[in-house]
Amino acid sequence: MPDTQPPTLSLTAPAKINLSLRILGKHSDGYHEIETLMAPLTLADELEITCAHTGTPNPSKHSVNPFIECAPTNHLNDPLNLNQRINPPTAYSLQPTASIRPVARIAPPVTLLCNDPSLPCGPENLCVKAALAFQEASGINTPIAITLLKRIPHGAGLGGGSSDAAAVLRGMNQLFGEPLVIEELHQIAASLGSDIPFFLEPKSSWCHGRGELLQEANPLPPWRLLLIKPPFSIATAWAYNRLEAIGYRLEEKNEEKENCKLQETGDREQVENELDAGSPTSSVDGVTIVNDLELPVFEKYLLLPVLKEWLQERKEIRHAWMTGSGSTMVALLREEITPEAITMLKKEITSDFGATFWIKETGFRENQ
Repeated sequence: MPDTQPPTLSLTAPAKINLSLRILGKHSDGYHEIETLMAPLTLADELEITCAHTGTPNPSKHSVNPFIECAPTNHLNDPLNLNQRINPPTAYSLQPTASIRPVARIAPPVTLLCNDPSLPCGPENLCVKAALAFQEASGINTPIAITLLKRIPHGAGLGGGSSDAAAVLRGMNQLFGEPLVIEELHQIAASLGSDIPFFLEPKSSWCHGRGELLQEANPLPPWRLLLIKPPFSIATAWAYNRLEAIGYRLEEKNEEKENCKLQETGDREQVENELDAGSPTSSVDGVTIVNDLELPVFEKYLLLPVLKEWLQERKEIRHAWMTGSGSTMVALLREEITPEAITMLKKEITSDFGATFWIKETGFRENQ
């Protein structure tokens, strides 16, 4: 018998960290002008994208509005819910009639299943937004099911949601024979979120503008990293707005950026020296580490500067900083550190700061 299994594609969606994050100004649309060095990590979410059977009716051809369905999950026994059958709902004719009559059973355009019950699986989810945007841009309305195994904590400054959305765009384009060129995918990605274009081709990059303009960076050292996230998240919009509220000189920094002609000269070291420092910078193995958002975040979330100082005092750690808008702290481990020492370090973190901290060892994806 012929194989009747629907086409399925498996993908990974890597996390990222910001090694350098400078806030240079603000656009008239409210978005901020930034310059950041981002690098993808070995830590990654897992996704599967499955096409519906070819005989499944297209929702757009019926007299009902397409909608999103999120099936309940049993994440303890079946993280990806691969064994769970999703029964599509019944569509009803909207024509005047004495009684409502079922006319067809149709699949929703996008179904999302996730092992994390705290994440919404409806139209507000970035994966769903990405899938619907791809369908609209490509004209391909084949219903799909997405299963998402979350390993990257959300609200952590690690780009998990953006990476998942980019993986959906990449995966659907591959699954349907690449109807869109990379420039079209970038346009969709930028419309969904500033850092989503970075994850379409995840590699160490300098990101400009709102974060959507990319320039490949030099290879990074094979660092060993430890990610430490407290049991709270920080809203990115709040961090940026608070930066202005405490008097950060966005306009002056923006003018200096123009005078330095960053994109014309490409001399990043000169630019960094000429820009108003704003935040303390460090150089490790020739890589400049700075995060302007530490200023507003550390002012409110007093645990984070304490944690950073604690980490930097450890002999096993070369440097520590906050990634993105937080709340994750990044610790650069010494090369010679042993697995036993890492285990002990994790125990000391949870002992001193709490057992609810999320801790994960990782490295740069390009050094795998």
